[in-house]
Order: sequence, then C-alpha cells, then structure tokens
Amino acid sequence: MEKTLRVSIGGLVIFLLLPSSARALEVGLARLQDGGVRVMGKGAATGSSIYWQEAAVATSTGGGSFNFTSSNVPATCVGKLSDGVTTLFIAVSGCTASGVTVPSTVALVAATGQTTMYAIGDDGFHQKGVRSPNPRFTDNLDGTLTDNLTGLIWLKDGDCLGYAPWLGALAAVDRLRDGLCGLSDGSVAGSWRLPNRNELLSVLHNGAGLPIDHPFIPPQDDERSNWSSTTYPYISSTAWTVRIFQDGYQDRSVKSDVNLVIGVR
Repeated sequence: MEKTLRVSIGGLVIFLLLPSSARALEVGLARLQDGGVRVMGKGAATGSSIYWQEAAVATSTGGGSFNFTSSNVPATCVGKLSDGVTTLFIAVSGCTASGVTVPSTVALVAATGQTTMYAIGDDGFHQKGVRSPNPRFTDNLDGTLTDNLTGLIWLKDGDCLGYAPWLGALAAVDRLRDGLCGLSDGSVAGSWRLPNRNELLSVLHNGAGLPIDHPFIPPQDDERSNWSSTTYPYISSTAWTVRIFQDGYQDRSVKSDVNLVIGVR
C-alpha cells in the first residue's frame, strides 16, 4: 500500500509517497551550499542508490544514512529525493525561486498566477511566490494526475465519485482503488484520502478555479463545490468546501449536505 504524507522534518515541509511496509526517509539537512544542494538524511533502504532529481548521487550506508552534494539545483527550489522505495519532495533552504528565498523553517508559498498589474504594489506588480511549472499537471495515463508544483497525486476523474455527505465522502475516497474510476495505478483501498482545505486551494490558478488547460475530467455540474477533509474550527458540524472546477469560491457546508468528492494521495 502506498500513502502520501505531508510532514515537517528538520524544519522542512516534505511530501512522502510511503509504502506501509517501509521505514520513512528522514531528511535532516537540505540546503544550498557553494552553489550546490547539500542533503543529509537517514532511513533509506540499506545499501540502496540515492537519487536526486532522478539521477543517482550516492549509496546509503548499512544503517541507511546518506550524505551528498549535487550541482542540480531545482528551478522551483523543491527537489525529488528517492531511495527506490520512498520518494520525497523537499524544499531546499537558501534557494531562491521567483524572487523568494526559502528559509529552513517555512514551507514554500506558490504564486497566485496573477500577471496583470492593477495598481502599484499589488500582486500583479510583485508576482511573488513560486511560479507554477509548465505543465502544471502531468497525466500519468493511469487515472491519476501529478501536480508538478506540490507533488500531490490527484484522481483524474472529478465526476466518478459523484456527490455525498461529508462522512460518505471520506468513506468513498478511502475505498478508492485500482480498477475504480479509471485507475490502473496499483493503488489499494486506503491509499487515497479526501484532500484538506489547503490542498484544494493549492490547485487554483489566481484564486479562480483550476488552470484553464487542466487535464481533470470535470463533473457534470461544475458549479458544485468539492468537500475538503477540514472541519471548520468554530462550528464542528460544518466543513470547508472549495469550488475548484469553476471559480475557486470557498465556503462551509453542513456535513449532512452533499458535495462533490475527489481523491488525493
């Protein structure tokens, strides 16, 4: 079973694609140093090749630790690290992308996508944040899409799971597996989950829905909102929703209401 986790290790926000039977990679250092990327960590499969940006750069020790410096500095300041079992997307501290330097204590913030300036000092004037890669999404041809900005893997078919109340949405996504909704990715029940509020917001372009050229299969009623897994903290009978297939509007719905359901891992 492969699960996606979003955790903070050593001050770095990372995304993990983690088989349940494997131990997790732990990255204690990932920073820009002398024009290259210095990475130190542990928890790799013993004696395995360590890959940075899909190129072999080191071999882990008998205890699973690794240490390397690579001249391959990712343009987005988020690099791909793997030991062949677990894959991490890690922020490189000290790296600068689109005018933003990444400290080791915060997560990267994406640019909104606004490029038009309406007043001096507005978002279009500064255009701060990490810009979306092109293409933003990669169709994996197995019923899934990879967000090349965040590393999240999304269910391509935004209509398949239909509408459900909040608890039903959580259950429907948990049951999602290879053979359902056009999936041929080898996933099993429990691999997928309902996205949280921030993850839904992360796919918006300029805060106004998905990019116009997105490869998702839209729902029949794209004016409906998608459930997030995030409960509104002041009224626990409601949860956040985001209208990702239309205008990006976010709101709260009573958990017994029905809204669109999509999966992420």
